[in-house]
Amino acid sequence: MNLFAGFSYYEILELSRQATPDDLEAAYQRMRAMYGAEGLAAYSLFTAEERAAMLAQIEEAYQVLSDDYRRREYDELLREQRPPAPPDTGPQPSLPFEETSAPILAPVPTPPAPAPEPQETPAPEPPREITGESLRRHREALGLSLDRIWERTRIRKGLIQAIEEENRALLPAAVFLKGMLLAYARALNLPAPEMAAQQYLDRLAAKNS
Repeated sequence: MNLFAGFSYYEILELSRQATPDDLEAAYQRMRAMYGAEGLAAYSLFTAEERAAMLAQIEEAYQVLSDDYRRREYDELLREQRPPAPPDTGPQPSLPFEETSAPILAPVPTPPAPAPEPQETPAPEPPREITGESLRRHREALGLSLDRIWERTRIRKGLIQAIEEENRALLPAAVFLKGMLLAYARALNLPAPEMAAQQYLDRLAAKNS
């Protein structure tokens, strides 16, 4: 699983686009310390290959944003990638009745109703409020074990448990956690994975503020 999929260099380093060089340097050092060989939390959560991939992306983000010329080019690229607003075409006029009317046909005999299909157990309703506990309950209502979630997402069972328990001490930085939450929400067939992930992150931030 690519934890960086869909994130900009600013998001990887947890910076705003107005970040100063000092902000950038502090964020870079913090992320390197967190996911380097000496970062005990990351060491227990990720494999050596996963941490190497994350550090490589952190380094790439830093190299681009610390160079004024490359940063300006990157900012321009981000602006170009912003999707344009859909055109406002206004209400569409309906066709005159004469153009849409159809000849009156004789009624068609109604076929006999088919035999009723056997009723399947309805899927459980998704949680209205996204919390670690509500995610756990929904997973269990779907009959999904932690092993099954691991098969679908490749997220380690210990991390899934940490998400469900809202154990901030065992969870990674928000940029990595969001990728996990998106994958987990999709594995649970939640209707709005992005919204669910953000609601969880907002709740976690509020608890630790």
